[in-house]
Amino acid sequence: MVNVNGDKPDIFTFTIPTEHALSSLVLTEFVSGSAAMFVALDNGPTFTFDKVEMNDNINFPDTTQLMGASVVGTTLLGQDILVRLAEAATNNSGSGFTRPLGAGVYSMYIQETGGIPSNYTLTFNITAVPEPSAMLLLGCVATVALPIIWNRKRRGR
Repeated sequence: MVNVNGDKPDIFTFTIPTEHALSSLVLTEFVSGSAAMFVALDNGPTFTFDKVEMNDNINFPDTTQLMGASVVGTTLLGQDILVRLAEAATNNSGSGFTRPLGAGVYSMYIQETGGIPSNYTLTFNITAVPEPSAMLLLGCVATVALPIIWNRKRRGR
């Protein structure tokens, strides 16, 4: 569980290793006097905007520069919030991306929306993804094996 103070956002980086993907990001726990927190995802080892820029109500940054952003909270407990972050049309923030989230370095910005200290837990579900060359080899084997099996069955009649 991570504690996020109302005026002190969590900004952190995570890495998805080669041949892996982030298949889901589940909001496992959210304990707060508020109902929601703001979550933003960006590509790269540093978050696009700093705390001052994100909290500037007059000159709020253009969040379409982010991969995805959304307000999430108690109504989404136990659900995959990666879906909300990926769908830019749904959350009106971010450029959007295709799930699962592929290998690479990413940054997150999380801040409770009401200025109230909160606790949250996110579960990152990482899955192995076969190399494209392995998938190509599998396709070639199937292309060769299926006619052989088919011909053997027809001759055996």
